[in-house]
Amino acid sequence: MGLHLIAVDMLSLDFWYVAIQVVVGLGFVIFVHELGHFLVAKACGVKCEKFYVGFDVPIKLGWGKYGIKLPAAFFKRKWGETEYGIGVIPLGGYVKMLGQDDNPHKIAEEVERSKAGGEEPNAAAAAAAEEVADEKAVEAAAPARPVKLDPRSYLAKSVPQRMAIISAGVIMNIIFAVIMASVAYGIGVPYTPCIVGSLDPAGPAWKAGLRPGDVILKVNDIDKPRFEEDLFRTAAYGDPVTLLVERREGGVARTFTVTIQPAVLDDSDIHRLGIGAMSTVTLEPRKPLPKGSPVARAAPALQPGDTIVEVQGTPIRNQVELFAALARHCDEQLSITVERRGSPDATNVERIEKVLIERTPKRGLGLVMSWGSVAGVQPDSPAEKAGMKEGDVIVKVDGQDPGDPMTFPDRMRGRAGQTVVLTVRRGNQDVELRPVEVRVPTEIHLPDEGRPLSAPALGIAYHVGNVIAAIEPGSPAEKSGKLAVGNLITFAVVVQPRAREEDERGLPKEETEVKLSADKPSWAYFQETLVQLAMDGSKVRLTVHGSKEPIELAPQEFQYPSRAKWFAPRRGFRLKEFKEIRKAEGFGEAASLGLRETKESVLMVVDFIKHIDRLWKHAGGPIAIVGAAAHYADRGFADLLIFLAMLSANLAVINSLPIPVLDGGHFMFLTIEGIRRKPLSERAFVICSYMGFLFILGLMVFVITLDISRLIR
Repeated sequence: MGLHLIAVDMLSLDFWYVAIQVVVGLGFVIFVHELGHFLVAKACGVKCEKFYVGFDVPIKLGWGKYGIKLPAAFFKRKWGETEYGIGVIPLGGYVKMLGQDDNPHKIAEEVERSKAGGEEPNAAAAAAAEEVADEKAVEAAAPARPVKLDPRSYLAKSVPQRMAIISAGVIMNIIFAVIMASVAYGIGVPYTPCIVGSLDPAGPAWKAGLRPGDVILKVNDIDKPRFEEDLFRTAAYGDPVTLLVERREGGVARTFTVTIQPAVLDDSDIHRLGIGAMSTVTLEPRKPLPKGSPVARAAPALQPGDTIVEVQGTPIRNQVELFAALARHCDEQLSITVERRGSPDATNVERIEKVLIERTPKRGLGLVMSWGSVAGVQPDSPAEKAGMKEGDVIVKVDGQDPGDPMTFPDRMRGRAGQTVVLTVRRGNQDVELRPVEVRVPTEIHLPDEGRPLSAPALGIAYHVGNVIAAIEPGSPAEKSGKLAVGNLITFAVVVQPRAREEDERGLPKEETEVKLSADKPSWAYFQETLVQLAMDGSKVRLTVHGSKEPIELAPQEFQYPSRAKWFAPRRGFRLKEFKEIRKAEGFGEAASLGLRETKESVLMVVDFIKHIDRLWKHAGGPIAIVGAAAHYADRGFADLLIFLAMLSANLAVINSLPIPVLDGGHFMFLTIEGIRRKPLSERAFVICSYMGFLFILGLMVFVITLDISRLIR
């Protein structure tokens, strides 16, 4: 998004409404945590000198006498003995108590300050003061002389009292999470139900026989599951997932149970089932129609928010039926009927018939690539009935050369209802499979990077190699004069003619590079996704193995005579998410759902930490948190409350970790003190504090670096 667009957003009331919600919400999560420490410290009689949201660290711009010193706080005011303020560095907050400081440099100083008068402390507090005081001061003091502490200092309190003070922040965050989630469910929380909208070809759910339209009634022991929170999270760490599924066939519903082993399907290291959520048949109301697409050129014109009710005269009720119609009529001009409302709440509906949408010719480079192996065979599909197996390579179709693997799905679709005989290479021999009738395809798949291409008419997914098997006459590849049969392509790049908005046609970058290798075959993704969705006038650069200079193909539409009969089915339809509302019927149900939400948020963070060796690249820092908060605030107040509840639970778990300078680290030291009847030595305490401080500082630098790298990408 360009700077001019950001400026326009900043001038809108919606932008500031969301921004204020984000600032207040995130600040309140920090405030609640520190409020826990503050209230319990006050209840225990500890003097609290400061209460800050954000850190009041002085900032100086420039050097020497030309430097400008900025205020350390946006706001500060002293009431009673405590200074309250909002610091300029929004990375947390703190409560400053007499005799306690997380900064290792100030430990001895705080101990000295806590000695200013007061009564005889208990033995444990005296030992604490002696152990953490400066070594020279301790040596100079008479060993038998008792140490007096200010009775209102943190060090003068018993171990149980200090434990209560330290743990209060975490407890308050959990309480806050439950309250916020309960309020959200009282309002009504939008969620994505577990209905299968699409399947990743050769993914675990696809291989297990799930179909678009299947309703998942149960995920392991979770009834009425939600897509992201239950299905996605349960599968993320790789444990087998048991699903109770309802399927309707011929108007009759049946249920069955299936156990699926999730798999890593991309570079994210997150295990997935390969299930996509269901969408509505309403055009996304908050995004423009994709520029240059057939949908954007429809006559009469379509508008965001229009709902599709008929395609070619056939009623359409859901995404499954829409995709089936698009797949069946991909080589025809579509005539659709839509319903249009003036606003989401409007009762008057305008019906617009005979909206004509032209076909989407497929682009090509003129390269016929080598066939890869079959990555998966769908249960009860024509391919399975023919005897095809995973690992087979198609070498003949009806005794003839199988042709271009990229056009194979279209050629099979054109033979729906006919019988085909496939010959495959299995191991070192060619095997002729049983004749099988080709079915009418009802699914649309767009391959992802490294993932196979699907032929829904046969029920198979297969890889496309990166070795040139043939070059089509009259194509851009032939005109370049620099490509030859047998060339191994290692890199492929689409270069857009100019920078553009992220969602204009689905590709966020001006230049997108794909690495091609045997272990990550991505030619299908490059051809079907990147080239097909590229802007008019884009260029393609291909790097051949053994050559340092890339080969650039002419900036044209990449359509030539032999490509004229192949068409892409999607046509630019961008559909609204399918959401339902879960609203509690009373206080008891709201509290129950709030507790469940908090428990799941805590378990999610714990699971992430347990698998941090694989998932570290998905950690997020302040930029990611603010971005996520803005996303949820933009979706609605209830969504923002759920996010703040999750963030509060996240903060509780992180602060509970036994890392010095965190609450969990302080609790660990107090536990040791309670067992030993005296605290750690000053040397051990300072060393551990420095290690914890450096670890947290390094962690902050790391996650902020991850945030920035995501922004750059």
